[in-house]
Amino acid sequence: MEAKRIAGEAEVERIAGEIAEVKEAARIAVEEEDLKTKNGSGYRGKQHVTKKGVECQRWDTTKPHYHEYGPDRFTEEKGFDQTENYCRNPDNSDEIWCYTMSDRNYDYCYPIDNKKK
Repeated sequence: MEAKRIAGEAEVERIAGEIAEVKEAARIAVEEEDLKTKNGSGYRGKQHVTKKGVECQRWDTTKPHYHEYGPDRFTEEKGFDQTENYCRNPDNSDEIWCYTMSDRNYDYCYPIDNKKK
């Protein structure tokens, strides 16, 4: 009985170690995403899906949602690629976001690791 308890404790410790490794890897991935600022205004990653899993709208179109963040206002030099639908923070919000392809006008995004894409 004692041997089973010790084996169970060892398994719990092993799993706890794996969870800690996953958490650390996630933390590093976020740091490596080059957020540059706490609110992500310098984010240049390739996230194109919101936290709710909705595809982002391209920045060079105003459909389905009208916006004023077009090429004349934000340039690629500033890390704002108009031909893509990547999450950005052009208005200094609390975090990165995008206009969505759903009924919801916009939504926030989680950053992803550029190096894995």
